[in-house]
Amino acid sequence: MQNIAEALAKVSVETLIENSCVPPKRADILLGGAVWLTTLMKTLGIEKIVVSDSDNLEGYARSRGLL
Repeated sequence: MQNIAEALAKVSVETLIENSCVPPKRADILLGGAVWLTTLMKTLGIEKIVVSDSDNLEGYARSRGLL
C-alpha cells in the first residue's frame, strides 16, 4: 500500500483521470485514501489486505479461504 500511495503522489489528478479507470469524481480523493489506508495498516500492524469489487463479504470470504 505504501508503494501505491507513493506512486499516486507522483501523478496529477488530470493524468490519473486520462489514463486510468478511476472515475473523475473520485480521482482527487484517491491519494488521500491511499495515505489513510497506509497509515491505518502501519498503526494496526496489518501487512496484507484483500480488496473486492463486489462487497466486503467477498473480501472476508477470500481471506478465510471460502472462495
